[in-house]
Amino acid sequence: MAAEPSILDFTKKETLHDTFIYQVDDGTLFYHQYQLSPQRLSVKWRNKRIETKLPAGEIHGMGAHGNALYFETNRKVYKAKFDSPDVIVVECLRNLIESEEVHSGSLCSRVRDGNKFVYRLCGDPDRDGIRVDVSDDELRGLELRDIYRGRLLFIGFHYRLSTQNLSENVMFVQIPRFGDVSSYSPNNSSLIYISNGPSLFVLDTNTMEFMPSLRLRQIWIHSIAGIRWNFMTVGGIENNRFHMMTAQLPMRFLEESKPIPGRRFIVRRRQSVRSDSSSSAEPTPSDWTIVRKPSLPLPVVRASTRKSENFKGSFYT
Repeated sequence: MAAEPSILDFTKKETLHDTFIYQVDDGTLFYHQYQLSPQRLSVKWRNKRIETKLPAGEIHGMGAHGNALYFETNRKVYKAKFDSPDVIVVECLRNLIESEEVHSGSLCSRVRDGNKFVYRLCGDPDRDGIRVDVSDDELRGLELRDIYRGRLLFIGFHYRLSTQNLSENVMFVQIPRFGDVSSYSPNNSSLIYISNGPSLFVLDTNTMEFMPSLRLRQIWIHSIAGIRWNFMTVGGIENNRFHMMTAQLPMRFLEESKPIPGRRFIVRRRQSVRSDSSSSAEPTPSDWTIVRKPSLPLPVVRASTRKSENFKGSFYT
């Protein structure tokens, strides 16, 4: 018998007026005011609001990766980064190639040598990318969401939760659809978080099993901005108003890399918690272990998705 969903309580932090939020790797929260002309990007730093105007034109594919945001407008790829204490640097990285398509979450695709590849806006269109090694028919009705640990993550919709590996390069998750769908899939975690409005689903990719779902109390998640330590930040809707909200996740729904200052170690859970109803106890310090890490940095992905920017063309119907 399936476990009853737990309730996840969010706290409203501020009302967002025609604004999307994105959280980057270092915890900086960007505010994207998309209804202004030109559009604005801002951060809050030590009780000050730092703001910059974005290039004129329609913004596509905005998403976070590392400590920066990436987006496209007027067939040009841009990077935006907060340079504390008082400036947001927006720079043009390159022009789009004629055959490139831009997708949500700062993803891009292009046909090379007869094969379609998906890569990040910050990547090299000639060298980077994951080859789409399945047919268009197999992807019909699925939405591209992220590049997760070297694979393409697609989401489909069904009344039952399920997962499937379509190929070496493609995996997909099926969830019930009730509202805006958003996903958060950091490469340095085995957990993928997916919301469909009134619920939050957590997939443990070590076991390819869903953990017990989290029910939201009187709010709907529109977009997941990020998770820092054990707090999730979202753009959420309550009483027809859009707010920035945060909620403390139960420890069993977390797997974080926690740096120890001055040392290249991380602290990890010793064992992943399975999705049975008996695993309700919170872990103690003995459940954590220190693991030596190599000198190479861990790749980190932060993707935020928007309902209006699903994967189009031959991959989305």
